[in-house]
Amino acid sequence: MNSVFRCVSLLLFVLLGCALVWADDDDDESWDDEDRVEAVIAGDFFGAGESSRPDGAIEGDAFVAGGEVMVSAPVMGDAVLTGGSIHVGDRVGSDLYAAGGDIVIDAAVDHNARLAGGRIRLTRHATIAGNMTLAGSSLLMEGRTGGAFTAFGESVTINGEIHGDASVAARSLNVGPNARITGSLTYRTANPPKISPRAVISGGVKKSELEFPEAEVKPVAKAVAWVGALMFASGLFVIGALIIMLSPAGVSSLVGQIRARPLQSLLIGFALIVCVPVAAILAMVTVIGIPIGLLLMLMWPIVVMLGYLAGALFLGDALVGLFSRDRGQSTNRGLRVLGLAIVLVLAAVLAQVPILGAMLILALLFFGTGALAYGVREFAVR
Repeated sequence: MNSVFRCVSLLLFVLLGCALVWADDDDDESWDDEDRVEAVIAGDFFGAGESSRPDGAIEGDAFVAGGEVMVSAPVMGDAVLTGGSIHVGDRVGSDLYAAGGDIVIDAAVDHNARLAGGRIRLTRHATIAGNMTLAGSSLLMEGRTGGAFTAFGESVTINGEIHGDASVAARSLNVGPNARITGSLTYRTANPPKISPRAVISGGVKKSELEFPEAEVKPVAKAVAWVGALMFASGLFVIGALIIMLSPAGVSSLVGQIRARPLQSLLIGFALIVCVPVAAILAMVTVIGIPIGLLLMLMWPIVVMLGYLAGALFLGDALVGLFSRDRGQSTNRGLRVLGLAIVLVLAAVLAQVPILGAMLILALLFFGTGALAYGVREFAVR
């Protein structure tokens, strides 16, 4: 549950950070790449921007996102980082979670480290007290880990100390002369590994013909799933924000459809989501209907995505409308973007609740799809 909270918190500050900047800039229609959004809540640091770095020591957890992320001050709690390039240059007092293009760890981490990126490097000054999991293209480990080491990548190089077992799945594996592994090295590679004769591997080396144990694969699988969910929600947010900025009248019309015909929107959305796949299958039963069936199947995922986004736009508009001056439908584009971000985050949180989460997702999907159908119908009539 703690990992779920951390990932949801990351999604929260990324989306809300972008939304707040949009809301602040709504009046002058300008955007400054140097803008940063930073806040400290109950000792936890939240930051987002083109270049983001905490200015001082952080008593709690750190959640930082940006084009360039630098941690040059100590973090007493967990650090959750995402960005184009990430550099950790000071101590992290608990777990470290990072995802980005280039990741460099040059300091101590007092617990576990879970890293995913294009290129990942742990320098000689990097010390991970607990377990380490790496996933990426090019992985270089020159530091020290006090627990198990697990790596998945295109190219993996070990030239540091591992005080535990090491498991590697990669196309190529290099073990340098400074490598010291107190446990065993288990590898699965496309090419034979290159192991320096000066490397010390106390537990021996063995090739794995089977899958890694679930305990080793599970953290990576969770990380990949949450990265996918984060990118999906972020993509919806960007699409929705562009729609709000470029066509505020269209958003008002869409929201108005649901307000004016809530029951009809719900029923029509349900019918479209459920019946379109069935109709596509029935159409493909006949030879003449195969093109139509394939077209319906190709269009159905797009309809689902747009319908969910339309439902989120409506709920976000209703939410910020409660706090607007007219206590009704919001027409301010910045507030609408903020409302969309809040709804997407709440949906991600509530999706973890088995029944309530499913009900919320389906409600957004059905209402939004029905409203889109009404909008298309009115446009066709005109």
